[in-house]
Amino acid sequence: MDIVFNCPNCKQELAVEDSAIGQEIECPSCREVQLVPDPKALPKPKDAAPAAPLTASEATAAALGLDTTAAHSAHKPRGLSVPQHSAPSEVLIKKAAAREVDPAKRQLRIKCIKRISCTSVGNDRFDEVVAEFIAGIGDADIVSINPISYGFVDGTGRVLPDYGVMIVYKG
Repeated sequence: MDIVFNCPNCKQELAVEDSAIGQEIECPSCREVQLVPDPKALPKPKDAAPAAPLTASEATAAALGLDTTAAHSAHKPRGLSVPQHSAPSEVLIKKAAAREVDPAKRQLRIKCIKRISCTSVGNDRFDEVVAEFIAGIGDADIVSINPISYGFVDGTGRVLPDYGVMIVYKG
């Protein structure tokens, strides 16, 4: 059964297993180290509201002799609320408006496509990815396509050779 108590420093509600009585724990909110109190030694609130009536399932569990305290305390309101919006939420990060670029002032750009990043289990899509990229740019804007070779270290520590292309284009 869990012991529920409030952090004396920040008043955060904490719940720990009863096997932790007398042990030191750290409050996740304020990081204050404290002892887990014995629930019998915790002061009872003077103005505590009367217990809520049992639900049908709790009444059935009580009639069968089952422990209903954990289930009943789980339905205790915590005072938390979820924000509700009837309209779309506010955009917190605004993107800059796309601006028109004068074709004469476009700069050269470079795109490197590695073969290893185009493969999955037994499926090499390197040619398709390169063809899709070139089609998206347009043949007229391609300045050059250069082969590259490189090596990478696999999971076993071996250096494996691989290849790719470097595409220079106007963009």
